[in-house]
Amino acid sequence: MKVNNTTYINRVFFLDLLRTIAILGVIAIHITGYFVTNYQTYEGVTWWFANVLNSTSRFAIPIFLMLSGALLLNGKLDEDPLTVAKRRIIKLGIPFIIWSIIYTLYKYLMFETQSLSVIDLAKKAIVEFASNDVYSHLWFMYVITAIYLVSPFIHRAVYGAQEMEIRYLLILWFVVTVCLFTIQQVYAHFNNGFRYPLVNIDIPIAAEHTGYFILGYYLYRFDMPSQWRNVFYWMGGLSLLVTPLATFLMTVDAGQLVESFYHPFAITNLFTSTALFLVCKHRSWEGLPDKLRVLIVSISAATFGIYFIHMIVQDLVMRHMDFGQSITLVSRIVVDSLLVLVVSFVIIKLFNLHQRVARYLGA
Repeated sequence: MKVNNTTYINRVFFLDLLRTIAILGVIAIHITGYFVTNYQTYEGVTWWFANVLNSTSRFAIPIFLMLSGALLLNGKLDEDPLTVAKRRIIKLGIPFIIWSIIYTLYKYLMFETQSLSVIDLAKKAIVEFASNDVYSHLWFMYVITAIYLVSPFIHRAVYGAQEMEIRYLLILWFVVTVCLFTIQQVYAHFNNGFRYPLVNIDIPIAAEHTGYFILGYYLYRFDMPSQWRNVFYWMGGLSLLVTPLATFLMTVDAGQLVESFYHPFAITNLFTSTALFLVCKHRSWEGLPDKLRVLIVSISAATFGIYFIHMIVQDLVMRHMDFGQSITLVSRIVVDSLLVLVVSFVIIKLFNLHQRVARYLGA
């Protein structure tokens, strides 16, 4: 059965809500990253709070991929695939390249102790861009760019498929990518890093991150029976408990942070992101105040730009905002997360005042 969604200002509101929640999750992951990584320094309440917030925000990347699939795979099939791919890559690629240059310059100006010539700096930028070494969060852009390149062909493959056929494809992806990844990670942790040389099966069309892309399309286009939705709600809620607890137990055992359950392919993150998507889709949001709805839509529209700029904002906030002893570290994590979101959002809205700047910077 096709979906019948509530729209707001000609937009599907629950998708805007998911996008806004996802960018909050990304910021929370990056803010808490310093604390969870330094387990020996922040063993108490601060580390636990950071771990819980980081763990429960790991839906962010799967949700972004699912949103892309929901939007890009639902269009008409009357356009040439190469034309579609070209348009999408230009829209994505130009801001990606520009922000890669900005982050290269930022690293050079802030952290480099030796001076470089313009030519050497240009070489450095090219090498780092080619090796996915510009800045930590930009790894996602390589993933989504690759998916965008083949999305017109995935579109043709799945748009005309029956619900059962897509479900079969997703089950294969779940078993081969998600289940085997989780089993291998847990087994390796408790067996000195040894992994059985299992056969690495790449499912055509739905390999690795592309599985989330197709999952988003499936959940958006088809209505899941209520009994199955309830299963995902329960599993998603259970996963919110398992991820921080499993991370804690494995970290204590290893003496350093173990990120196995932070990974997008951890089974807990699949359940969490799927449950969140279903909750936002099937709940009525009509009761939200109009101002809050407008704010959510506005943040959603700025998400692409916020994703690009927030690491610079985060670095400056965490380096130069000194609250002294006035707040606890737990409060500092919350304040920094909200501050990074607000400042990044305001900057992107200012970029939006100039159409060409907005287009080039993905604002």
